[in-house]
Amino acid sequence: MVTAIFLLVACKDPNENNGNSHDYPSTATVIRNAVKDKDGNKYDAVRIGDQVWMASNLKTTHYADGTEIPLHSNNNTHDIERYYPDNNEYSVETYGYLYSLKAVLNGQSYSDANPSGVQGICPNGWHVPSRAEWEQLEQYVRANLIYVHDSITLPKALSSDKGVWRLSKCVGSPGFQQSTNNTTGFSAVPAGCYVYRNEVHDYNGFGTYAFYWSSSSLHDLLYEDDDEDLYDFHLYYEDEFTGFFYTSNQAALSVRCLRD
Repeated sequence: MVTAIFLLVACKDPNENNGNSHDYPSTATVIRNAVKDKDGNKYDAVRIGDQVWMASNLKTTHYADGTEIPLHSNNNTHDIERYYPDNNEYSVETYGYLYSLKAVLNGQSYSDANPSGVQGICPNGWHVPSRAEWEQLEQYVRANLIYVHDSITLPKALSSDKGVWRLSKCVGSPGFQQSTNNTTGFSAVPAGCYVYRNEVHDYNGFGTYAFYWSSSSLHDLLYEDDDEDLYDFHLYYEDEFTGFFYTSNQAALSVRCLRD
């Protein structure tokens, strides 16, 4: 496949700037306070190619219509539930909540379209990205030397530079020389995941993995139930590659919303 890169001149959002502050690198195109959720939390966003992404993980406790998203009470991720990363309520400010699949979709169907058309848990005007949209992000960042050069790989370009990743000696991984991370301003953080299966519940991957829901489904034939499992986009502290997993519908992961 041949990827063509075009330089486009577009109308600039008046709230955008080129990130020349202590919060974002100079390579990031930042939109300050781009969206506010139903709880009043405000989120910056970053423009990466033709896409505008939230620059931090979702931490809302309500849907856009005001309906509450309950804090987990029975460890059943088949319900609409939210969870503290690492089972620690003080982690939410930095890492956002982990959300069950049912909470993320909010009654909507799976989608691999670009754009996905699945608002789900996201604020009005934003949506849950499909696998195709995550792949568009990957392809754009990889193709632009402003983000990826020398030892700055795709995972480093997308990962937070605030020292939240476990340290790694693997050159090109998010945990290696973290001050050089985050050329895109995407600021991925390793909130890990929560999984409940066969009456066993577990928080894992905190500090080492960033897992993000997509809206795209693939039936997992390894399990005997009839439920669909979704692709997630993930980064690992000691890996210089990004990837996709088939994530169990019995997991709770982080959410990043994409502007419509």
